[in-house]
Amino acid sequence: MSFVDSSIIFYNYKCWLFTSVANVPDRLYIYYTSHIDGDYKPHELNPIPVKNEACRSVGS
Repeated sequence: MSFVDSSIIFYNYKCWLFTSVANVPDRLYIYYTSHIDGDYKPHELNPIPVKNEACRSVGS
């Protein structure tokens, strides 16, 4: 899987990675970890369907 247009935020003592996968439209993937360089675990609801009209990836 090639991640694209990723963002990491720190919230509630965890690092959260929000990302898209190359050539997979209308899906958001979320991962989390306790340390930014730690092992990221997938969110239990992955992939999260999103409407193209409600959001867009960078560069679209």
